[in-house]
Amino acid sequence: MIPEIKTKNIKPIIRKRIEEITEKLKSKPEVEGIVYLGGLANTEYKDFIDEFSDIDIGIFLNVNRKNIPNWLQPFSFYIPVEKQNGEEIIMEINMHQQILDEEEKNDWPDTKKEAYGYASEIVFDRNGKIKELIDRKTTFPKEYRKNLLSHLLSRINWSVKINPLKVIERGYIYNGEELLNQGLENLLDLLFVYNNKYPPHAKWKIEMLKYLNYCPCNIEEKLKDISKPILVENSIIENVEKHQTLLNSIIDSNNEQIDIINTKKNRIGEENKTVRKEICKCAYNHLIETHK
Repeated sequence: MIPEIKTKNIKPIIRKRIEEITEKLKSKPEVEGIVYLGGLANTEYKDFIDEFSDIDIGIFLNVNRKNIPNWLQPFSFYIPVEKQNGEEIIMEINMHQQILDEEEKNDWPDTKKEAYGYASEIVFDRNGKIKELIDRKTTFPKEYRKNLLSHLLSRINWSVKINPLKVIERGYIYNGEELLNQGLENLLDLLFVYNNKYPPHAKWKIEMLKYLNYCPCNIEEKLKDISKPILVENSIIENVEKHQTLLNSIIDSNNEQIDIINTKKNRIGEENKTVRKEICKCAYNHLIETHK
């Protein structure tokens, strides 16, 4: 169960409704396995469903693309669900339809590995192939982890220390803030990878920090401090802008003076070249006349 969440957990009601669909799917000979994902699964990682959730189910089919069964639902569809108070809500169902033979060969993206590795429940496995597939696909190879850690560490420096200052100096304040947000995202990803876990979806990252074996002390409080707005009086902002305008005018004036000096230097340099040429020419002519 995710702590401190304000909305009501309606998972038991949703599970009961989804199990009706699951039982029908089990009877189809083409279905090799069914996996509940996210909050629908009975795991400690994301044991929660509310009225804002969408429902994800993995369906593994023992078919090829030439004989996809006609009974298969579209990827996304909606079902009515009645809550305990009698109110009816509409839940979105995402049925991730996968051909087992293809999934055996395909490389899974990290987002899929995270979904099936930490927040999944196999509710039907006709021949034991689904558990074997998920166990194999969601392993975290040491070399891959090492490379991912190095990549994330290198990005944090650029996203936090270097690029934000550059774009702020250019006057792009919001771009700098976006870069800092990316740096924070990289930091959170780094913590998950360090703990041998694939990073979850962005909407769950901060809450899922609770499940990591290692995490910096008081990181959640520190993250909240980062997000706090800082109130600045308009008079202070106006004063800063006034001094910034004055500074810019001084810089422009100095640049104009530098351009004038450089122009004079270039002109003097060309005049010196002409004088030197004339001196050399006179000296050469004198030597020719002297030694005839």
